[in-house]
Amino acid sequence: MYDLVSVIVPIYNAEKTLELCVESIINQTYRKLEIILVNDGSLDNSLNICNSYKKVDRRIIVINQINKGEGAARNAGLEVCSGKYVTFLDSDDELPSNSIATLTENFDCQLVIGGLKKRTKKSEKIYYPYPKKVKGKIEISNVITDPKYIYFINCIASKLFLNDVIITNKLQFTRKKYGADTHFIYSYLKCINDVKFIDSIVYIVNSVENSISNRIVVDSWKEMVELYELGVEVINNECKKSKYLLLLRSIKTSLFLEYKISYSSFKKTCNLINQYLLQNNLNKLKREGNKYDNYIYFMITHKLYIFIYAILIFRNYIRK
Repeated sequence: MYDLVSVIVPIYNAEKTLELCVESIINQTYRKLEIILVNDGSLDNSLNICNSYKKVDRRIIVINQINKGEGAARNAGLEVCSGKYVTFLDSDDELPSNSIATLTENFDCQLVIGGLKKRTKKSEKIYYPYPKKVKGKIEISNVITDPKYIYFINCIASKLFLNDVIITNKLQFTRKKYGADTHFIYSYLKCINDVKFIDSIVYIVNSVENSISNRIVVDSWKEMVELYELGVEVINNECKKSKYLLLLRSIKTSLFLEYKISYSSFKKTCNLINQYLLQNNLNKLKREGNKYDNYIYFMITHKLYIFIYAILIFRNYIRK
């Protein structure tokens, strides 16, 4: 017997990609689906496209709301979904035809995470997590800071969630400028005891120009602190190295987002980070990361901000 899977798609001005997205759900080999299309105040033809699909496929539910943002659109989908399992798909992305079947076949835990394919105009890249079943809080603590898994942990794509966990713990997406996916996933991880990673492609990301790597985010440190502190709640108290690595990830992400604006903005963020480290006795931790992480931590705690700024500019230059 097949269990119902709810697929939630937040939509805003997606008329150019929406048909490909919806078709990829409709054509899944796994048929017992509830397809929830949430039109978040689109100004183009997105709502009409949603309604036209609803007429030909009874599995489709269309929600139309004023523009509130992607997180609010996903929350609207969560409010009405009735599936045993829940997965999320962005309106400019798509699913391989066997995606849901693969995820459900491997669901002998509380969260399944698969691989994904990332498409740009020039290339395609495939990202597989190392196959692993993680049990217990200590192992989950280690995974969320493991370089092999960080990419998969911090994005909402390629995952199958248990709806009971979401409902029981009243989990929702925030309206953060950055990190809303990570916030939801960390909140979910706090409530469970096992995760399974599979080396199958279950999601296709079609990269667009306004991705976070190309977006300027101002005053990011406050949001990074919230994510770090939520992550610490997930991490077992015994895992001091994991806490250090999580802290470094939050620092590096904030610096990466801020250095694009100006040096004065970057320096202001560095001072906020340093102040936070001092206030929370985090300025003299044992350095347990790689050399680059440890250098960043040393330079922040010794106020060598101009050197960090130069490193980020140089790294960005050689990657172009």
